[in-house]
Amino acid sequence: MKFFLPIISIIFLIIFNSNGFSKNIATKDICSVLNSYGKKDYQGTLNLDYDKDYHKYKVIDGWGCHSPLIEFGKGVNEWSLKNNIAYYVNGSEFEINKISFILNVNYPQERKKAHQKLLDFTEIALKNIASTRLPSYVKEAILNGKNLKIIKSKNIEIIDPLESEPRKENLREGLFKIENLDIKIVKDIWSNGNGYSIELTIF
Repeated sequence: MKFFLPIISIIFLIIFNSNGFSKNIATKDICSVLNSYGKKDYQGTLNLDYDKDYHKYKVIDGWGCHSPLIEFGKGVNEWSLKNNIAYYVNGSEFEINKISFILNVNYPQERKKAHQKLLDFTEIALKNIASTRLPSYVKEAILNGKNLKIIKSKNIEIIDPLESEPRKENLREGLFKIENLDIKIVKDIWSNGNGYSIELTIF
């Protein structure tokens, strides 16, 4: 007499995000997190209302949001501009593709506070999209410009028609891998010598 043991098949289906974000968070939710934090320091250029300038959008090919320029600090440059930061989020409804922060250091005397603000935003975003923390070498790149490679100066398009020649921008760049995430930092030192910008992108 033969006994036939039943064959039981168990199938595990593991779904990974197509990007490196290990936490499942909808685009609108990370927008809300950054929005709440951004309001804390928003001082209102020309007394504009933050909620009026903050935009969440849905388009045919994606979802996202972006903030107004968030000014902070006390110092201003000769054009009455303070240091400021803005963020941009792009993705689909339930998946984030990219988060970018752009820091403009118009008043270099307060650059330490400006770099700390960029670090704070980055850590808040990372806390909500990934299970890993920001390594010290990435923090140093944000705070002190360490681990950024100098890119050869290149001519860029003339923006001011009064300029007779293209301006040269000095760029420094770093690309860092954190588990499945990529973080790219680009520092652009302005040719007028009055400051610089840092763009940090998580993707």
